[in-house]
Amino acid sequence: MAKGSSKGIYTSKVGFYDIYKTLPSPKGGSVEFVIYHSKKLVAKGLKQKEEAVEKCLSLLGAKYKSVYGL
Repeated sequence: MAKGSSKGIYTSKVGFYDIYKTLPSPKGGSVEFVIYHSKKLVAKGLKQKEEAVEKCLSLLGAKYKSVYGL
């Protein structure tokens, strides 16, 4: 049996960053988006997917943007 992912639900990829959606706890809370590079957490606490994509684009350098066509 496979292990569950503690990162959350995979949403999308921007360059070499992965965006995951964390589900709220049963006690209450809201959905958050987090950004990972490989296994390293880069940013968390983003409320909308568009906000997470903009954060990824700002983290990517100009050289990587031209390589990935962003």
